[in-house]
Amino acid sequence: MSSAHRASGRWTGWPAVPALLVVAAGLVLIGRGEVRRGCVLMALGVAAGAVLRAVLPPDRAGLLVVRRRTTDTAVLVVLAVGLALLGLAVP
Repeated sequence: MSSAHRASGRWTGWPAVPALLVVAAGLVLIGRGEVRRGCVLMALGVAAGAVLRAVLPPDRAGLLVVRRRTTDTAVLVVLAVGLALLGLAVP
């Protein structure tokens, strides 16, 4: 079984779903021409993923687990800050 499954066969990838939905909503806004708001919304989604990765144990973090907790969280925070800065820099 993949790391997104427990021994019971239950899918544990749920923590990534809310973050991905927020990122998808940001992409929709960007597609509608609202680049600033879309980038900021995407940054919030990625930041939510970082928070979830930081607080959930590895067996509950599901698809957010790639490497060590500190590495995953740091990469997501840097990406969120970059997206937010991009969104604020766009006229």
